[in-house]
Amino acid sequence: MKFANSRETGPGFLKFDASADIQLHIHPPTDIPLAFFEGMIRETVLLGSSKEIIINIMEVYNHPSVYQLSLDQRRCRFINERTDWGAQVDLYDFYSYSTCVIECGLTAQLQYCNCTSHFLAPAIKSSSVSIPMCDYRGLSCLTRYYEDIQHERKSCDCMSSCEEPEYTIVYNSPDGESESDMETTQVQIALIELPTQRYVRRVTKTPLDLLISVGGIAGLYFNASLLRLIEIMFSLKEFKWKDVWKRI
Repeated sequence: MKFANSRETGPGFLKFDASADIQLHIHPPTDIPLAFFEGMIRETVLLGSSKEIIINIMEVYNHPSVYQLSLDQRRCRFINERTDWGAQVDLYDFYSYSTCVIECGLTAQLQYCNCTSHFLAPAIKSSSVSIPMCDYRGLSCLTRYYEDIQHERKSCDCMSSCEEPEYTIVYNSPDGESESDMETTQVQIALIELPTQRYVRRVTKTPLDLLISVGGIAGLYFNASLLRLIEIMFSLKEFKWKDVWKRI
């Protein structure tokens, strides 16, 4: 289910009830909830309580010059730039930091046990790639190599997303507001306003800027310019070199 906020609708809110204790995650659309991911907003809401969270969103805009840089230069990936192991397991058709971590951990499971957890295998079978689900022997293998798999996952070279917005909490209702006679948990998440600010990622110095700077320095110290260089080359071409060699 998708919800859209615009100038016509104004800042929206999401309100729902839960019949059990829940772990609430607020994250960008391309991220996957992870218990160990520090970049997400996580809240534990107990049954019978109420929780209200108001957030602000800071969007990210990438200048067209950023797309011309290599991965090593910009140190982030766009949503369509999947990793090699991500394209191999084909679990997600987009890139984000959290999907990269999950796909890297899945690759480690295949490396050690030649199968994957039953939490991931059904999702993979629905795509173009079929990876075996671990039976009880495979689950025993995952348990035996748990530390090694976790070490492989933490050492994955997962870059941040170039298009990931920043979520900040403006208001968070205090814990302990519980009504003992309530049989459900009431949760409301709202935007304080539509995004009015954004981070702009741009390249400060391009190769063209470097060329212009070098030309400026050359013009300052040597009175040289592109026109002067063309004149010199034309003069050398028109110079009568044959007469010089005859005199020598």
